Parts: sequence; structure tokens; C-alpha cells
Amino acid sequence: MNPASHSDRPNPSWGQADSASTSSRLQVAFDDATIPSAGPDLLIALDVDGTLIANFNELSPRVARAIHNHLEAGTHIVLSTGRPVIEAQLALQQLGIDAGFAVVTNGALVLTINHSFDERHNTQVPSVNRAPEPDLFTFSQHTFNPHTTITMLEERFERVEFAAESLHNKLRITPGFPDGALLAQAEVVSKHEMMNDDDLLRLVACAPDVSPGHFFPMVEQMNLTDAEATPGFNGWIDFAPAAVSKATGLAEVCEALGIPTAHTVAIGDSRNDVEMLRWAGVGIAMKTGRKHVESVASVVTDPIERDGAALALELLL
Repeated sequence: MNPASHSDRPNPSWGQADSASTSSRLQVAFDDATIPSAGPDLLIALDVDGTLIANFNELSPRVARAIHNHLEAGTHIVLSTGRPVIEAQLALQQLGIDAGFAVVTNGALVLTINHSFDERHNTQVPSVNRAPEPDLFTFSQHTFNPHTTITMLEERFERVEFAAESLHNKLRITPGFPDGALLAQAEVVSKHEMMNDDDLLRLVACAPDVSPGHFFPMVEQMNLTDAEATPGFNGWIDFAPAAVSKATGLAEVCEALGIPTAHTVAIGDSRNDVEMLRWAGVGIAMKTGRKHVESVASVVTDPIERDGAALALELLL
């Protein structure tokens, strides 16, 4: 990890006056929505990468402290991330979250941390897909068969490669998928083997001969109906089960905890956070310049370099 925190590297173009103005806007949004302060009546959904954690796994001490203070107050802090299980588990360790819920793989999988929620939700995540700790239990999962999606992409693009994530199998990739591009170890399989799998949580597609900026718009025009497509890392596309998103996973958590949507805050920065920001009582977008994300939020906070997530969390303490 780079020893320099975000707070050690302020953006000179974003000064104290800007942060004071952001604080005022955040406070107005919380007041208008009558969001409760820190405690068991409040649920805060947090995206991870680009919101809490920056490049090289940098975590600002200010962000970590704000999360810790909310956990101490009894606030339900729920990581809501596109990360797969193992990488989400590493974030839980880094943030010191050892209880509650987590929404991973863009909502396809909802987990409980270090305990099962009740006797109906007591299946521990298989060791093939998790690190030693914390222990994770499956609260809900949503899967799909990628046959139609893979077939249509194969017909549309001269060269397209895939990675497949499921709960019970090791990460699998097709032979041409970029070597070493994913953190988890992967098993190489044929496209035929992959398209006959019935329990995928996520399918990742990349088209090496298509520029990252053109790949997603071209796929959007294909009118795929069996899976939900969102832009992912490096111009790749993530496909999730149809009608599944971070928002649907969070709605399941709220129902289980008996927390109304009006008592929720969500913070995110990317396209896969849009549904979550729309869903929350107050949706907060990180300042990134991504207008399609910022436009759906209730309010925009400071960029990650200025600890925008911490600023919002602190106002709720």
C-alpha cells in the first residue's frame, strides 16, 4: 500500500471553501429527507473502489475513522460493491467491518458477515471463493445462464473473450482473456463449457479489438434481455442477472432489518452505482465529472482525494 493517504495529497484546485459549500449542501439534503443520525435506525450503503478506496488500495485514515465511529454508534454500514467475494472480503478486513451485511457482485450476491442471519440463510460461502476471514454466509443469490448473451456477443464481435464468476466454482476464463488481468486465480475453459453453466453470478466480456469507449455503446444497441449490462474495469462489460443491481440487493437488506428506504444513504461514483443512488433516501455521488452518475444523485460530495465519503459520514454522526 502507498503510505500517502488521500488527506496527505490535497487537490490544490479544491479548497476549504469548496468543502464548506459541499458540507452545506449535504446537510440540506439530509435535513430535507429527514435522515436519522448515526445509530440502528440508519443504513449507509458504501461503494468501495473510487468511493472509499483509491488506486493501490489506498484508504484514507479519515474515511476509516468515520466508518469506525458509525459502527460504534450502531449504524448499519453495508458495503455495496461490484467486487467478487474474495476482493469484497479483503475490503471488509481493511475497513474493520466484522458483522452485518454486504452486497457484492453488483447485487447478485448478498452476504452476512461472521454469522448467519437465521436458519433459512445459513449456508457458508464455499472456501474456493473466499479468504480465511471474516466468515461469510449467503443471504441471497441471483444467477443466470449466459448462453444467449455469449452467443449474441460472438455473433456481433469478431473477437470477444469472457470471465465467469459463480458461487461454487473457481473463477473461469476463456483462453483469450487477458492474462493476469484478474486478481483471483482462474481456470481456463472453453466458451462452450462456460455458456452451459446455469449458476453464474456475473459474466465479464472484453473485446480486445474494440476501443473501450465504443464497446459498451455497441452492446447497448443489441437489446440483450437475459442479463443486465454495466460498464466495468478497463472498458470491459459486466453482465449480471436481469433486473439485479446494487439497489435490489440493498432492498433485501432493508427488508431483513426492518429499515425503511427513507432511512438510507448511499455513496458511489460509477455507472454501477446509478440504481443505488436513485433508490436511497439520499443518494450521494462522488465528484468525478461523470455527469450521468452525478445527475441521478440527491447531492454531490467532494472527490475521493478530498475524502468526500468521510465528509458525508461525519455529518451524520
